[in-house]
Amino acid sequence: KQWYQRRVRGSLANQGFLNRTTELISKAAWASSTVDSYECAWRRWEDWCEQRGVSSTPPDNCRLQLVSELLAEMVEAQFAHSTIQIQKTTLSNYLPPINQVKISDNPVIQLIIQSSWRKNPPTPRYTGTWDIDRLLLWWNDKQDPLSLYDLSRKTFCLLALSSCSRVDDLVNLSAVDPVLHQEADTSITRIDLARLKPPKQQRKGRLEPISFYASSISPCPVVTLLKYLKETSSNRGQHSNLFLTSTTPYRPIAKQTGSRWLLSSMSDAGVDTRIFKAHSSCGAAASSKVSKGVPLSVLLNSGRWRRASTLKKFYLRNSPAVRAATADDDNQL
Repeated sequence: KQWYQRRVRGSLANQGFLNRTTELISKAAWASSTVDSYECAWRRWEDWCEQRGVSSTPPDNCRLQLVSELLAEMVEAQFAHSTIQIQKTTLSNYLPPINQVKISDNPVIQLIIQSSWRKNPPTPRYTGTWDIDRLLLWWNDKQDPLSLYDLSRKTFCLLALSSCSRVDDLVNLSAVDPVLHQEADTSITRIDLARLKPPKQQRKGRLEPISFYASSISPCPVVTLLKYLKETSSNRGQHSNLFLTSTTPYRPIAKQTGSRWLLSSMSDAGVDTRIFKAHSSCGAAASSKVSKGVPLSVLLNSGRWRRASTLKKFYLRNSPAVRAATADDDNQL
């Protein structure tokens, strides 16, 4: 990410910030996935400028006009609203402010972004969903003992479905000091696992753990998680991450591995993975919970969605049970 660090350092230095500040921000302010998005947007800007014979670092008197023209072209070409947002943010971060006003704060730029939303609003990726009971039954039919690979996949799937967690949230769970909640008969009803980094949608505040609840219906996520912790205890070494690769050398899995575990399990259970990808598990689990009577308020907390409207538009798929449940909850939120 050398290009990115140089670009950030240069932009901050031009604004008068000193070396320690520029070094810290260039190395730690953004996640690697965010940097990848910024790099793609910056390359688009450089190519656009080159085609028009202008500098990618234009002077103040024409910078705003060029940026607004690129964004307007992207709106007319029906780029996704999120892509246009990333383009705006990238240029605002890497190009100097104009009269001490960041590009993203300029009223004209904000109107272009508003136009993008109105002309091409975000739409759900999926119009339908898949039945999570199919995957749960498939894992329940798999006889013990499972290989470490299958136990890893099973644990990942059950935690994802029981908590409506995203792949990235599960990949960044800690296995250190899990908090066990027990009933009087010593049966464990809940396990809280700490996060190693903030979830994508969290901007401030303390890191809240993710809670996983026991189920009276097999396969139970808590029982499977405890088994996974026991089976992997000798493989952990200095690693604090919950999920490790299933072959030596045992190391924390990447997000792509977690997605692959989930997707391969869905495929094995008969889910059409040509249509439904790993991220669809959030919507499938949420729709299943609502259809079984879980209140939206509980679901919003477990999945850390900010608004009920986001949950209903992008994750809950239409069915008579879901529509009836959400209609009842609308009056309570």
